[in-house]
Amino acid sequence: VGRARTDAEGRLSVPGLPTGEVQLVAVTSDGVAAVSPRHRVPRGGEFTWVLAPPDAQVVRGRVLAPEGDAPLEGATVEAVSWGPGERRYTRSARAGSQGRFEIPLPPGKFGLMGYARGFEGGGPTRPVTGGEEVEVRLKRQHVVRGRVVKKGTAEGLQGVRVFAYMLDLGGRRRYATQTDE
Repeated sequence: VGRARTDAEGRLSVPGLPTGEVQLVAVTSDGVAAVSPRHRVPRGGEFTWVLAPPDAQVVRGRVLAPEGDAPLEGATVEAVSWGPGERRYTRSARAGSQGRFEIPLPPGKFGLMGYARGFEGGGPTRPVTGGEEVEVRLKRQHVVRGRVVKKGTAEGLQGVRVFAYMLDLGGRRRYATQTDE
């Protein structure tokens, strides 16, 4: 309905709101969000709110390969708000040299999922909160190898695009991958 940016003193003004209830969401430059209580907007009114986002909670951890404790540098870790009726909030970070990551989050519970090329996405099966040290272990993806040949011959066909579809329990396509080669 309306947008504004705070000034140097943290003040804002959102003009032109219709009569009714309104709720504000403030997002800091580092992605921490805060939600205001609901406010009733009178006719022709203009409001100024001062929002103080809560201090960020930080979820820290490491992304590791399935064999031993090999860190997965460059893996992406995504945190998504957890809970029915919650407004979806997503934040991600890239793992550093030892597979370490930090994600500042607003108060609440979050699901974590790690991703890296050549690995299946994975993460803890329970919600996490700020202040936790979390281990995200990924599984290696599998490779299917084969050959496309011309019918009735053993002649290989060059340049054929190949897609792999994963099927759900009902036999429906879930997602596809395309070969890079």
